[in-house]
Amino acid sequence: MATLFSVEFFDLYLPMRGTIRNVGNVRRVLLLKWATDSGTVWSECSSLDQPGYHYETIDVSWFALKHLILPKILGRRFFCLADVSTILTGILGFPFAKAAVDAAVAITLAQEANQSLARYLGHPAPQNRLGGTMSMDDVTPTAMDQVVAMGFKRVKLKISRLFSLEQLIAIRTYLPESIAVAVDANGIFGRDDIPTLKQLEWSGVAWIEQPFESGDWAANCEFRKVCGIPIVLDESISSQCDVATANTFDAADSVVIKIGRVGGISATLGMYTLASQLGISVSSGGMVDSPIGLATRLAVAGHYHEDRTGDWAPPEFTWDCDALHLFRFDYDINRMPLQTDSVGLGVTVDSARIHDVSVTHEIISAADFR
Repeated sequence: MATLFSVEFFDLYLPMRGTIRNVGNVRRVLLLKWATDSGTVWSECSSLDQPGYHYETIDVSWFALKHLILPKILGRRFFCLADVSTILTGILGFPFAKAAVDAAVAITLAQEANQSLARYLGHPAPQNRLGGTMSMDDVTPTAMDQVVAMGFKRVKLKISRLFSLEQLIAIRTYLPESIAVAVDANGIFGRDDIPTLKQLEWSGVAWIEQPFESGDWAANCEFRKVCGIPIVLDESISSQCDVATANTFDAADSVVIKIGRVGGISATLGMYTLASQLGISVSSGGMVDSPIGLATRLAVAGHYHEDRTGDWAPPEFTWDCDALHLFRFDYDINRMPLQTDSVGLGVTVDSARIHDVSVTHEIISAADFR
């Protein structure tokens, strides 16, 4: 049984080592510290600061949590993880806010069972499948050497409409064949760009992620008819219905499931089950997660069989050292996802430092809604 009594909001701006589309080189992060009947629990609301990726920005998530979701969940007993979605059925949308609550309940239940979140969710098997994401502007020989040294299985490059085919060929040539090179368009291309995208066949890229706008199933189907590069859908996949639609139209070779975008751990596992039944491969997508969000994804990822390596980069690849000092990550990132002996999430948070660097801080308790 799990009960969430109160929550503290911590609004942070954490420096990154590179620049990512829709984020920049500083990531605004919303961390939630929950007081529960099994002690303190941390979760991350992984929405972004601006609506370039999703309508639910951090400010929208904060509003939804404070005024819609917390009144329903604080002080309530949860006997299993499925209770969260049942209680929040009457609230449409706000998947990132719901996912933050879902994670908090799951971690609390794991702590009550004296287990790690990974073990509580089903004993994932350790395996090495590191994969990082970079902007094309951050690609240098030094950066590529780091990818090799860290043992990455995949590097995903954010491309623009003015991508350089020559640069992609040079990157593919520079890296060992054992490291897959993929590109991510975040839906910036249209159907008229298909002839341009077809040139990617000469670059040696392993797949293209979300080439067209979310919901443009016809463009994906047309592209697959004329180009042999596999399509992986990200922004298009937010529910089991989307997974089924991708299968019906034969619009993708694989799908990315992001815990925050789909509404939590329970929704993620349900979508994975459906994808497995339909024969669609799945990979885990990240939202430039802090170690808290990354550890939550790791605990779930043991249920996946990733034919294409997901967003699995060590925190030191993503974050500047000033951000890393706020956390101690108990997982061996080079053997993801790894069982950790730590009860709960497997991340130790420096609460005092988090409080000091927060630009906004708010506490809400069950008593506020009586």
